[in-house]
Amino acid sequence: MAFYLRKFRTSYFFGKRARRLVSDFGIVIAMASMLLLDMFVHDKVTTLKVSIGDPFHTGFHPTRHSERGWFINPAGMTRPMGSGWIFAAIVPALFIGILLFMETELTGVLLNKKENKLTKGAGFNLDLCVMGVLSFICSLMGLPWMCAATVRSVSHLQSLTVWSTSHAPGVKPHITEVKEQRITNICIHILTGISILLAPALNRIPVPVMFGVLLYLGVCSLSGIQLVDRFIMMFMPHKYHPDVQYVRKVNFLKIHCYTGIQLICLALLIVVKVTALAPSFPFFIICLIPLRKALVKFFDQSDLEEVCKPLGNKNCC
Repeated sequence: MAFYLRKFRTSYFFGKRARRLVSDFGIVIAMASMLLLDMFVHDKVTTLKVSIGDPFHTGFHPTRHSERGWFINPAGMTRPMGSGWIFAAIVPALFIGILLFMETELTGVLLNKKENKLTKGAGFNLDLCVMGVLSFICSLMGLPWMCAATVRSVSHLQSLTVWSTSHAPGVKPHITEVKEQRITNICIHILTGISILLAPALNRIPVPVMFGVLLYLGVCSLSGIQLVDRFIMMFMPHKYHPDVQYVRKVNFLKIHCYTGIQLICLALLIVVKVTALAPSFPFFIICLIPLRKALVKFFDQSDLEEVCKPLGNKNCC
């Protein structure tokens, strides 16, 4: 439902303002519709479990408030930590730092595609600074580390995008501009904080509805990623390949070989992520750097540059 409501923007129903309103709030409309359906059907569907007490009477406190307070003592909670363990923590800290940095950079690369016509590039540097400060604060308070939310950020970008209205009949609309500002982001996070007061209402939302929304956002975020396009091209005859620059300049066999290598690396990372090797995930991410350097021996540098620059002005290989 969210997917088709999103396409409502380019339909011929109602007026322009109504189409845009329905498209922008398609996810909310879909969730509310499925919640009403669940209420009328009265089926035994698993719902969210949000166990937050009444903050006005019991107050705000950490999840494990019986064991600790708001702040974590870096030198040890119950007994002093040995100096050896403190220095040994530098190694996993580097891995976590690299992982958070790459998550933020990947989000920036996805948002800063050339066709999005973004102009405020300095904002990405500010995001890194804010993420570093928040990670430090979260560490002192024992909270989850903060990083860019890729799927939500792409969805936010789409809601701020202005599409052309004066194109010729039969021509797909193109992006004219993106309303670059931070007001909506601040409001979103304020509402997210207020949501802790809505635990009774959140407990009514079926889990399948949330899974459907996350699946929808994930699928939408795949749009425009060259790896996905090249994977689809592997099952298409050569004459039906899209007329893009890397297809014109790089031999299609080399394109498929490079895509196969990327898919193998992606499968390896997924295996690491879902097994007991998950703590070493940042190490495998780092290993992709020398692998990329080694590919120069098998691919021309010009070919690698073509297949590695689909997302705007930044390389993402």
